[in-house]
Formats: sequence, structure tokens, C-alpha cells
Amino acid sequence: MFYTYAYLREDGSPYYIGKGRGRRAYQKHGCHNPPIKDRIEILDYFEKEQDAFDEEVKLIKHYGRKDLGTGILRNLTAGGDGNAQYDTLEDALEAKKEVQRRAQQKKIDKDREEHNRKRREYEKNNKEKIRAKRREYYYKNRDKELQRKKDAYWNSKLNKTTD
Repeated sequence: MFYTYAYLREDGSPYYIGKGRGRRAYQKHGCHNPPIKDRIEILDYFEKEQDAFDEEVKLIKHYGRKDLGTGILRNLTAGGDGNAQYDTLEDALEAKKEVQRRAQQKKIDKDREEHNRKRREYEKNNKEKIRAKRREYYYKNRDKELQRKKDAYWNSKLNKTTD
């Protein structure tokens, strides 16, 4: 959710108009320190950031700028020049999630790469040990595998004769 806000003088007149979201109106930014909370007024809320920018421009034009001699605001621009990267808050959140997904995938890829490097190094340094284990497994399970194949063969023969 985006909004426009005003910093107010003691007499209640605005001296700065801005656009923000979250805690923006209450944080230091640029050359303007925020006043006490009682003198910060949230003017309006918007679903789309561009709508908030448009309202900011309209308000700055309405009150005028001191630096141009046209009004009472300390704003140094006509407004609407902030970061309009996302249309809605949902778009901004989705973009943030995508960045997090990419970072997570990058970590996974890095971990996988490290694991594969260590595995290749282990295999290189332990070739004979690995070959011996494979031979042992083969001879241990050779009889079971042969028996399984024989059973399958005889079962298929029996099924043919009963048909």
C-alpha cells in the first residue's frame, strides 16, 4: 500500500509533501528530517505506486515550491520522481520472493558443486578401495541375481505351457 504524506509546520501548514510506503514518512531521507509524529499527516492511500506519484505531483503543484518562488513547500522537485519500479505492493513482494528464490537456488547449486567436487576427489584418491567394494558387492549379490533370473525364466516357461 502506497501513500502520500505531509510534514506540517507548527501552524498546521505543510512544508514538505512526499510519497511512500511502510515507515517512509517517519524516516530521515534526503535533506529532510521528519518532524515529530504529531506533525506528520498521511494524506491518502493508493494501491498503485503511480497513483501515489500522481497525487504527490498534484499536491506539490497546488502548494507550490519555495525554491521556485511559487509557494510554501521545501520540496526540491515537482514530485513523481521516485522509484516507480512496481505497480502494486503485490508486484514488489513477488519480485522480492523471486530474488530470494534465486539466492536459494544459487546456494543449492554451490552446495551441489562442492559436494560433487569432494566426491570426485574422494574417488580419485580411493580408486582401488572403491573397486574392491564393487567387486565384493557383485560377488555377494551375484547368486541372488542369478537365482532371480532363473526364477523369471522358469515362471515364463510354466506360464506358456499352461496356456
